[in-house]
Amino acid sequence: MRLRLRRSASFTPEHPALLELPCPTALRTEANVLVMGADSVGKSALTVRFLTRRFIGEYGDMEFIYSHTLTVDGREVLFHIWDVPNSQDQADDGSSEEKRIQWADSFVLVYSICDRASFDLLPLKVQFIRAAKEGQGQVPIVIVGNKRDLQHQRAVSSEEGRLLALSLDCGFYEVSAAEAYHGALMVFHGLAERIPDTSWMRPPVFCAVWVHSRSTARSSNPRIWVSGCIWPARQGPSSAQPSALLLAAPFPAPSAG
Repeated sequence: MRLRLRRSASFTPEHPALLELPCPTALRTEANVLVMGADSVGKSALTVRFLTRRFIGEYGDMEFIYSHTLTVDGREVLFHIWDVPNSQDQADDGSSEEKRIQWADSFVLVYSICDRASFDLLPLKVQFIRAAKEGQGQVPIVIVGNKRDLQHQRAVSSEEGRLLALSLDCGFYEVSAAEAYHGALMVFHGLAERIPDTSWMRPPVFCAVWVHSRSTARSSNPRIWVSGCIWPARQGPSSAQPSALLLAAPFPAPSAG
């Protein structure tokens, strides 16, 4: 049976909305993060410490993409973190690394404070990233000096790391993935803060209401269940689409009692 919707539809005053979801207020975004650095600097240890709060010292040669949500100043960011073992990274040709860089929109560059060679690689890495991302606006990059707990083996001072990051317009953190979770958290917290404001948006608002025609005869007024997805201004699927998308289907009306 077809149910005809009149243009004069209005809300039923005597029946409340069947379902009403509050409008989410948190801004949200997603970020594809590539963790880069020389061999044995602690890339995987830093990533897993952030994800699980645990330290694992040994890793195989498998690559993973992890997903994790972090709330920063009331805003939610869903990180997709690509961790590539250096042994595999070295075996790949340059085109594979370029494909990973094109996939990512945020970067964590890790060096060991005990290994100057791993530190000296960073300017070229940043240059390569920005060349690949030319014309795409601000690229969030943080530089991380890992293994802070090994002070007796230090080969790169904190000041050197700070000055390099400043000269390259990157964030900087010196941490120990082996000792504490807080340092790993601050790395990704800082990365989220460097995501451009234009990348953040409010999620769609889902709502559902009872509607009926203006006729006063209840028996001739079939209720219609209406669900919708309402996008905030300028943040809809596209400018060509309407601001409200509605789906209607017959649904049993509430009882008169």
